[in-house]
Amino acid sequence: MDREAVTGGEALERTIYSKYSNERAERFCIRTDITSDHEGTRRIYKWALLPGGRAHVERFTKSFQGLTESYDEAALRFCPCSSNTDPGGNVCAVFPFLSGESLQEILKRAVQAQDENRVDHLLREYVRRIGTEGGERPFVVTDEFEEIFGALPSGGLPQGGGGVPVSACISDIDMIFSNLFVNAGDGGEENAPWEVIDYEWTFSFPIPKRFLIYRGLYFAYYQILHDTGRSLADVLALAGITKEEAAVYQQMEEHFQAYIGRDTIPVRNMQRLLGTAVIPLEELLCKARQEQSVGSTEALEEALLVRRIYYQIDRLEYQDGSHICSGWAFAKTWNGRCLPVHIQVRGHGGQRLSAEIVRGARKDVAEAFHLRCAGSPAWGFDCVFLAPQSEEWELFFSLGRKECTYRCESLK
Repeated sequence: MDREAVTGGEALERTIYSKYSNERAERFCIRTDITSDHEGTRRIYKWALLPGGRAHVERFTKSFQGLTESYDEAALRFCPCSSNTDPGGNVCAVFPFLSGESLQEILKRAVQAQDENRVDHLLREYVRRIGTEGGERPFVVTDEFEEIFGALPSGGLPQGGGGVPVSACISDIDMIFSNLFVNAGDGGEENAPWEVIDYEWTFSFPIPKRFLIYRGLYFAYYQILHDTGRSLADVLALAGITKEEAAVYQQMEEHFQAYIGRDTIPVRNMQRLLGTAVIPLEELLCKARQEQSVGSTEALEEALLVRRIYYQIDRLEYQDGSHICSGWAFAKTWNGRCLPVHIQVRGHGGQRLSAEIVRGARKDVAEAFHLRCAGSPAWGFDCVFLAPQSEEWELFFSLGRKECTYRCESLK
């Protein structure tokens, strides 16, 4: 649909893309439009979806000014922002459309090429730039901090990295890999500044710099690196973030998600809430035919020869109303074969809970057990399901006649 641009009415711009961020508290609900004019010039507009969100949109220009003053443009710079008002009095933030490639795409390409040195370099360079840029001031807990990120443990923030926690002069906590763009024309990819395209979640009160690094590495791991054989702890170790420190940052993240999504259920959680009541008819028919074959009979006999089930839980978190459990599990048969196992989530009383379970390769497990495996054994799992934080639940692993249970009493 064509509409007249809010920049003066001299050129018509066509909206070619719109994204609604409405799974939030009303004051944070926005719409992001990408437009193109008759010359092909693209712009980005961010609008408040509701009257209460006007102040949130107006913060973009103030955040841009503060971030630009605090960061060295040779390393990190921020996509320029201006403010405009349409004839109806609605305010929007306006940004140019950037060319280049996101750091997430660059990292993904290095992973696909199995270039471990390149992956390590990108991760370490991210840690360096985020950790050293933006100025420095002591981190102190404020009322604003506790409102958004919650109260810290009684012992305070662990002093990871060998020093007292520090904050940038102004903090954009969403400098994750997908929000950082690299234009190789600016002196080559290695020396080019990284440009931040979205600084919606910028705050003026002190926030630990290492929390910003934690968020970037956390999302890079679960979006890109989780199938590479690395653990989240391995990735965080590149920044010297300890298990104790990460646990505090995870609590901060949970409070932040609750703050921006108050009284809402994100669409991404609907599947976990409603379940996936789909009957895969073709898959069932295929399985029935396979069960009549000799190969299936051999597989069934092998499953019945299971000697023991091994498993380990690497990660337990509660975030955005969901339990997140990651780890690995496999069954070993009497004839030495190692097989994937069935996984179920059961709530209090033994009822089965609807869960989103994603399998992944875990070469590191095979190497740790000195096992010979063809290909990449899909023994890793990421399990996400909805349940109250205080509710008891268990993971049920089974294959053939063998079964075992991991029980979690509460994450609260």
